[in-house]
Parts: sequence; structure tokens; C-alpha cells
Amino acid sequence: MKILGVTGSLRKGGNTEFTVKSSLKAATALGAKTDEINLSDYNIHPCSGCGICKKEKCHIDDGMHELLLKVAEADALIIGGPVYYGSISGGLKSFLDRCRPLKLQGNQLRGKFGGAIAVGKIWGHSNAIDTIFHFFGSQGIFSVPIYTNPGIGVQVFASELGDAEKDIEGQKPAEELGKRIVECLVRAKEK
Repeated sequence: MKILGVTGSLRKGGNTEFTVKSSLKAATALGAKTDEINLSDYNIHPCSGCGICKKEKCHIDDGMHELLLKVAEADALIIGGPVYYGSISGGLKSFLDRCRPLKLQGNQLRGKFGGAIAVGKIWGHSNAIDTIFHFFGSQGIFSVPIYTNPGIGVQVFASELGDAEKDIEGQKPAEELGKRIVECLVRAKEK
């Protein structure tokens, strides 16, 4: 049972990374193996829309080739997106777009589980979560809800560096997400 956390913020050590780590820590406590990638550590170019990935390896030479292997190996994904101007960051959007070969070359993510986290100051959380859930839907990934309001994904309200860490109540849904994903993986294995 392997869960991959994706931190879509280009701010290293920021609120989104802290929240993704909270979710992974809760999953680890229940026996899951976890790994994390920070998009700030990779040079990911936007998709050029050329369609080469329908049949062969993407022609763009960047860090995405390594990340596709990690994503394909995971049983579940927790994707954390910072909210910039009402939706996810451009870096995270490029990452999601560049996962297209995993669908076009054998639906490699179909049947896996995914959870969404949005971290931002005031607004746009639901747009960010919606974008991540649309990615899950297009890949055949089951979106894992949590038992909090609004229930569709984790919404953390933070602006300044360290705000998420100070918001202990805000981290509870992130921890719940990690637990729920483990629960889903265990139940799926039982079937």
C-alpha cells in the first residue's frame, strides 16, 4: 500500500507542503508506505499538445519522466495545490497535464485512489479541488471524500509562511484524508 504525496507549490517548506506531510503522516501511522514529491525540486515544462504521448515517450526533456514512474507505481495520490489567483498553481497544472501519457498508454492510474488538498488565503479553494478532482476523473482515479464540510477535499486557509502549521484545527481534515485513503486501500484489497 503505497501513497504518493504531490506538493504542487513552488515554495519549498510552505503551507501546502506542511499540509501534504500531515496527511501522509496520518497514513503512515496506519501502516501505509508513503513518498512525497515536491514540484519545486523539478523542472517541468508545460504540455505542448503535440500528441506524441499517445504512442511514445513525451519529447519534452525534463523532470517529468522520472515523476511519471513514481505516479504510476503509487496505489494512491494525495495532491496538494496552493491556491494562486483562484485556482491551482501553473506548476501543478503543468504536472497534471503532463500525466496524460499515463492515461493514453494503458490507463495506468485507473482504479487507484486520490485525495485533494487546497491551501490558500481567502478564496479559490473549491476551484483548486475541482481541478484536481477533474484530473482524477479523467485518469479513472477514485476521489476520496472526507467527513468534513464541504466534504470534497481538504481546504486550509493560510497565507503567510507557517500559517498552516499554527492552524491545528485546519490540519485535522488533512489527517482525516490520509486515514480515509488507507481505509479505501484496505477495503479494496479485501474485495
